Amino acid sequence: QRSEWQAFALEWCDISRQRSRAHSRGISAISSRMVAGSRPIFDVCLPNISQSVTIGVFPITEVAGGHTFFVQQLQSPSARWPLAVHATYQFGDTEDYPHGKRQRFRDWGLWLVDDPDEMVHGANYLVLHDDEPIAETAKWKGYEDLHVRGRQHVAHLERLRARLASGVAVARALNRTLVLPTMLCYCDKFWHRLDKCAISGASKAQPLPFVCPMDHVIDPSLWHGTQQRRRARKRPGMLAARADGDWEEGMPFRGRYWLSQIGNYPAVAMSNAWVRIRSAEGTSTEPSFVVADKLLRMTLAPSARAGQPVTHRFNPGAAGPDVYVSAGVPDVDLREQLAPYSRVRLLHMSLTTAASLMRCVADTSAQRSLAKLISFIFQASWCYRPAEMTAEWMQLERRGKPKRGTEPWCVWGYETPQAPPVCTA
Repeated sequence: QRSEWQAFALEWCDISRQRSRAHSRGISAISSRMVAGSRPIFDVCLPNISQSVTIGVFPITEVAGGHTFFVQQLQSPSARWPLAVHATYQFGDTEDYPHGKRQRFRDWGLWLVDDPDEMVHGANYLVLHDDEPIAETAKWKGYEDLHVRGRQHVAHLERLRARLASGVAVARALNRTLVLPTMLCYCDKFWHRLDKCAISGASKAQPLPFVCPMDHVIDPSLWHGTQQRRRARKRPGMLAARADGDWEEGMPFRGRYWLSQIGNYPAVAMSNAWVRIRSAEGTSTEPSFVVADKLLRMTLAPSARAGQPVTHRFNPGAAGPDVYVSAGVPDVDLREQLAPYSRVRLLHMSLTTAASLMRCVADTSAQRSLAKLISFIFQASWCYRPAEMTAEWMQLERRGKPKRGTEPWCVWGYETPQAPPVCTA
């Protein structure tokens, strides 16, 4: 078929066979010219469409591709915002909705068609913050250790994913929509070999680590629930209405840019409290205003006034109070401790706090649903492989590719995080 198409294209475009090398996939370059101050412009023939079409290539500073914008993020060091962005080189789309594309646009403030009733007003939120220091990228060692960066990346994301799963457990226990933190990656996610953990040709322009898209860490489509539940919703692309519903509904969430977009909704944006662990943190010497019990009781919901007491402090200039609670408690105790703050729209906590708050789930059925949810939304399997191939690897590949997951040229990610267990006496 290819030879027949080439013969047709040559005849239709009136191109001699001596010039057939210019033909590629049905497009034949006739001539090219440079325009002052411009990129190359070509006159091309599109077989069976037009014998003369003027085609030019946009500069990536003006029309960015998905990789140069969302991964390399050339708009940041260049301080030059493009006129248009393509959502290419991404993951997380399904046949029923482009979840991955939309989430990338959302996380850079480029998705402007969200419904505020759905995305702002309809829930209370648990805002996660990654409080771990950023480690330096592992020094590249070449053939001495081709997996040095791949191992660093997978180890980093497996720890991050485990801490995110703790946040999911807390958010589900409190029925709060999760606001994801900024996430960093030490390797690009690509379908082929990586050059020092960047895609081929980009190693000198790819910062490592970098703020990576959600789809490099977790699949956004899975957080929207099973395909059956997604298709049953009123509109394509909608998230679950509750965080504590059936596990098949997925986990409602917001991306890292969402907090920057809610300034027009002060009832949400200015209703904040920080959850901290009651222990050494509670002995802070920072100046604070300890709210009188009588004043605090006036702000509580009537049904929550009998709840377990918490330490409530306010640092002048802060967006909201610090709430000190006990760590390592069952989910029912956590709900009781934080019941007085059920009206706070944005409940903030670090990933370290989230990981140490909830020890177990009291109800067996609830724990089983949580475990199924975490197993579902954290599904991931990816091979990070260097551009270089050792002689031993090449010999092995020639004999026949090994079983998936055993390839010596791969660093595989990721382990599935574990849910808190059922509480025991």
